[in-house]
Amino acid sequence: MGTHTSESECEKCGGKSWVVEDTRYKSTEQHCLNENCRHYNVDAGTAKNENLLHGVGTNTPEEWLDVLEDAGYKKCSKCGSVDEDMDDSSPLCEDCSPE
Repeated sequence: MGTHTSESECEKCGGKSWVVEDTRYKSTEQHCLNENCRHYNVDAGTAKNENLLHGVGTNTPEEWLDVLEDAGYKKCSKCGSVDEDMDDSSPLCEDCSPE
């Protein structure tokens, strides 16, 4: 039992998605990392109640940035790519950083 994170293909745009699965509640969250898509699909499983997000939709730009932060991803301020391996001290991805 526990919570597991992984990446998968977005069911809407085909881009990279962040996935969280919780075996305790049999819940699954998929959040697209593509800023132009921002699609999510959340099945709260057995933890469904009025205080939890449940369903399919599109995050607002602000909500999308919150998801990135919660997931440990950053958006490059130059090229817009999203990655979890970016240097915390720089707003740029590895490809855009001056050497």
